[in-house]
Amino acid sequence: MIEESAIHVDVAVIGCGIAGLAAAQFAADKGCTVAIVGTSGATDFCSGLFDLLGALPGEKNPRENPWQALQELGQHIPGHPLHKAGADAVARALERFGKVLANQGVEYTGYREQNVFLPTQLGTIRPAYRVPATMWPGIEALKNNAPCLILDMEGMKDFDAEGMVAALGKSRTGARSDTLPLQGLARGPETGLHLLARSLENDQNLGELARAVRDRLRNGESVGLPAMLGIHDPDGIKRRFQEMVGVPVFEIPTLPNPVPGARIREALYCAFQEEKGIRTLIPGRVLRASARGDNDFLLQTDGEVPRRLIRSSAVVLASGRFLGHGLQGEREGIREPLFQLPVAQPETRSAWHRPDLFHSRGHDVDSAGIETDAWFRPVDGRGRLIYRGLHAAGSILAHADWMRFKCGTGMCLVSAWRAVEGIAAAKGLGFEE
Repeated sequence: MIEESAIHVDVAVIGCGIAGLAAAQFAADKGCTVAIVGTSGATDFCSGLFDLLGALPGEKNPRENPWQALQELGQHIPGHPLHKAGADAVARALERFGKVLANQGVEYTGYREQNVFLPTQLGTIRPAYRVPATMWPGIEALKNNAPCLILDMEGMKDFDAEGMVAALGKSRTGARSDTLPLQGLARGPETGLHLLARSLENDQNLGELARAVRDRLRNGESVGLPAMLGIHDPDGIKRRFQEMVGVPVFEIPTLPNPVPGARIREALYCAFQEEKGIRTLIPGRVLRASARGDNDFLLQTDGEVPRRLIRSSAVVLASGRFLGHGLQGEREGIREPLFQLPVAQPETRSAWHRPDLFHSRGHDVDSAGIETDAWFRPVDGRGRLIYRGLHAAGSILAHADWMRFKCGTGMCLVSAWRAVEGIAAAKGLGFEE
């Protein structure tokens, strides 16, 4: 393998989760040439909801106003990525990412400053700052206890309409459940939501489903389905389906490997095809990374020749945590395998977890990760910069504990935004609207 075969770009992004996809788009907006390496599985566990900040340490109830919570966050966790970036950067990152998705037919909505409290298929209510527009009528219907029919399909293991209605309980007496036959929409004994979503991009299949739904409706009811109304252009598919059914229709978030996560991934991939700056998206992993200096990096991937070497002046490390192999847990502790960056972590492995799974303070391992400066450049234990051209973004960052504080998407987007702003500042580039 020779370096002359390398792809030369301004920015190499490692990881295809929300943070990596956002960093690639933000860098292209800045006029940078970009290569992105990662596996599509990084978004398979993404809920498709945009969490900003839903809780603070020591509080039992979720926060209604995430911006107010953000002002208080620094008092509790000074090193949290959201506090480090600041509210203005958070707002800009959310706005830009939402605009990119909307341009691809994936619209998000919500209140101006408040969190949305969204019913889930488990019958719980969870906060989110922005939700897919396809889900909005359900939020209103269930909040007002309006009559609605929650549907699943024969063989469906990812969604249980009867269980959801039972879990919602007496406070949602307007909801009832039913099960539809497959109607030839999917093959095999099990009904997978991703397969159904792709089949419903065909108007004939959509019409068959609409006829089955109309047969089950009662007067005044709206219709709730698991999120399955297409991968591409879900807003258009939902509008057509609603016209066919003749009543309001809404989607309901589902368990891991949800369709909305795939929509985000596919929408960004489509957006990348329209960007001249994004030269290549390599499916796979970075096997080795080396730094020749502060602004000269060489990455070796497991992609096919000649796309196995990437040389760049800046890197955004958005490789995720343990599931994405961005961090590795070993007997001696947690390590970052590509650049051998220092990892902020508990002193001993026995301190990773507390004996109580639901302890009010969470588990220290969830706050382990890479320490950075304000541009999200990794620093050592004394706060000294490691490489000027290396930035980190997303769940690999220290102090985030994003599951506990319901801040995953906001943290991923703003760290990608600030990392790219730092790269652009070093290159003297501005934003292209």
